[in-house]
Amino acid sequence: MLRYFEPRDRFIASSSTSSEVSSSNDIPLEWNHWSQMLNHHFNLEMSLSAPYKRTQILDYHPNDQDEVRRAYLAKEPTQPKLGTYPTKVIGGKNRSFVEAWYDEFDWLEYNVERNAIYCLSCYLFYNGSSRSAFVKEGFQC
Repeated sequence: MLRYFEPRDRFIASSSTSSEVSSSNDIPLEWNHWSQMLNHHFNLEMSLSAPYKRTQILDYHPNDQDEVRRAYLAKEPTQPKLGTYPTKVIGGKNRSFVEAWYDEFDWLEYNVERNAIYCLSCYLFYNGSSRSAFVKEGFQC
């Protein structure tokens, strides 16, 4: 049987009860290792500049969806700091994305190419039953 199926526990880092943390980004070391294994196995499209290019969670096999979610949670949201953002006239006033929103909403993601915002949590738990503005297309700002 093992020659047809690979054991699933190969994606999980050795169980550790210690609270070791990587110095670079305060993520537990076992999460970094686990995320790297998942990225390699699933070839996840975790582009830092294009959340809209991600494969939808529902497109993964149901047995793999939680593992893919964990891999995305081990990464930080796409939050480029540009200083100034493109403006758009809405209601007769110039509007633009506000960088301070990153501090208030840690799930918020921004895409420079589309000048659109996305919701990382919405992406992770989108079930296809509602509008996908914050998941696929992005909300134009």
